Amino acid sequence: MQSSTISQLRELKELLDEGILTQEEFDAQKAKILVGGEGVTNAGGDARAPARSVPSTVASVTAFNCGGVTMVTIPGTRMMMGATPVTQGLWEKVMDGNPSARKGADLPVENVSWDDCQKFIEALNARPKVIESDVKYRLPTSDEWEHACRAGATGDFCRLADGTEINQNTLEDVAWYNGDSNDTTHPVGQKKPNAFGLYDMLGNVWEWTASGDDSFKHYCGGAYNSPIRLCTAASTQKKFHDYRDSNCSFRLAAERERMEKDFDNAVEIGEEITRQVADLGDAVTPIGFELIIANMLIACFFPAVWVAVVLFYVTAIGAGVKRHGARKALKAHDLPAAKVAIASAKGWHAAFVLTQIAMGVIEMWAILHAIDAFKNGMS
Repeated sequence: MQSSTISQLRELKELLDEGILTQEEFDAQKAKILVGGEGVTNAGGDARAPARSVPSTVASVTAFNCGGVTMVTIPGTRMMMGATPVTQGLWEKVMDGNPSARKGADLPVENVSWDDCQKFIEALNARPKVIESDVKYRLPTSDEWEHACRAGATGDFCRLADGTEINQNTLEDVAWYNGDSNDTTHPVGQKKPNAFGLYDMLGNVWEWTASGDDSFKHYCGGAYNSPIRLCTAASTQKKFHDYRDSNCSFRLAAERERMEKDFDNAVEIGEEITRQVADLGDAVTPIGFELIIANMLIACFFPAVWVAVVLFYVTAIGAGVKRHGARKALKAHDLPAAKVAIASAKGWHAAFVLTQIAMGVIEMWAILHAIDAFKNGMS
């Protein structure tokens, strides 16, 4: 048996011992691994079984099983988001009891307030498997939620993986709403996911977010009993933080803490580089047009100055270009590209400084040489 298979089975057994998988789920996933199947890759790079309520198509996107919660990465952000709303099965593994009006392990947990969500998240973050996975769970903001829901759509709803956009005539492909729900919640993951691999973003249950003030909090997306006009990516309502209803649920968001620290370090380095190179225009501008003319005149008699002048402006432009690349990568939350661009910007800046020194030395030599030539001509 290959070591990778042994590792997968060991991880699967840990999920069983933790209570994240039932014995039946464990047996099914074990059989799948032994015949060559693969689990969803978790944030640490190991293979783990996909969550029960999420269809296997989630594995076709960048998905992680973080402490028993299937998360997908959201392009253009540092964030991961739950592939589905939190299910009653997961709620019962973390909390005592089940507040939902309609019971079912694969149904979204509902009848929960914003305060209830915070208690769940606090308990979930304290679980050993979650701590080991280096993930910090939270609620998404309403802006993050809308970005994740749209998945690149420019219309009111969302975009699918094939690039088509949902409209009011095709809403039932992705959402349970008052036109197709029979006035009840449905198991998560039964409709099509959006292009980011997220299920049930529209309809089924309203989803609490982190946005709001001390009294009112926002929830998004509509529910099983909502009309089409409320089941849109931008649909947001405000409720008291202790409000509960059979159509209120939530979805988890998270960042990996180590990644956050790495990114923050990169941002700090980027800001330092920006301070050093950002204002290369300020470093070059004072030299300005007059210095260019002066250098050209000197270069007419001392060609070596031309080399220094060219190198000076090449390194200045190079540093500026790389600085722009670093800023762009940081803005796009592309940490690897940012690190490369920052390192390159540092190199170009060092070359710029050395060229400044070299040009000063060469110009001083040229001026002294010109003075000597003038004196010799006068004598």
